[in-house]
Amino acid sequence: LERFHLHKPDFFQNLARDPGFDIRYLPQHSRPFQLPCYWVPRRRLYLLGAPPAGAMSFISGATSDERVLFPIHPSALDDFRPWLHAVEARNANADGLWVWALPTSCTRTLLAWPDGSGERAVFVKTSMHTPIFRNRRVTRIRVGLAMGLNSLAEAVRAQLPGEVHILPEVLGFSPRRALDSGAVVRLVPPEVIDGRRRVGPLFSVL
Repeated sequence: LERFHLHKPDFFQNLARDPGFDIRYLPQHSRPFQLPCYWVPRRRLYLLGAPPAGAMSFISGATSDERVLFPIHPSALDDFRPWLHAVEARNANADGLWVWALPTSCTRTLLAWPDGSGERAVFVKTSMHTPIFRNRRVTRIRVGLAMGLNSLAEAVRAQLPGEVHILPEVLGFSPRRALDSGAVVRLVPPEVIDGRRRVGPLFSVL
C-alpha cells in the first residue's frame, strides 16, 4: 500500500522539475537501499525530543562526546558533504552500523532499520533537495512543529476516541549552521511491527 497502490503518482512526482533525479528512490521503483548515516557531535545540532526506547538507537557516547545518528537521503548526500566534513561527522559504517531503508508513499519518509534488526524499524523523515516535490526539507522550524504537535497529541490522548491512533514523532534534529535540513524520527506502532494491524496511507485509500 505504501509503494504499489499510490494515488496519481505521475501528478505528485513531477520528474520534469528534476530530470537527473534517480527514480530508484521513488517508492514504486525502490528496492531496499543503504541509508547514509553519520555520527554527528550533538553540540553541532539543534535537538528536540527524546531517543525512542526499544527502537533503532540515535544517541551514542558519554555526555562529553555525545553523538547523534544523522540519516541523509541518498539523493541529498552531495549537498551535505561540506557540512559533514566541517562538523567532523563519522560514517556509521566505520562502527559496523549498516542501516537499510525503503521509501513510503511520502518519498522523503523512509522505513529504516539496522541490518538484521527489522523489529527495531522506525520511520525517518529526511530532507530531500529536489524540486520534484517542491520544498521537502526538514527545517529547524519543521522539527519544532513536529515535536510540539507530538506533545499536544500526548496531552489530549485520553480525550480522543478509542479508534483514533497517532504515529508519534519523538525525536528531531537539524544543523546549527549551514544547511537547514534535518530529520525527524517517527515510531512504528508495535501492533504494526508484529503484524496485528495493517495501516494504509491516504494515497492508497484514495
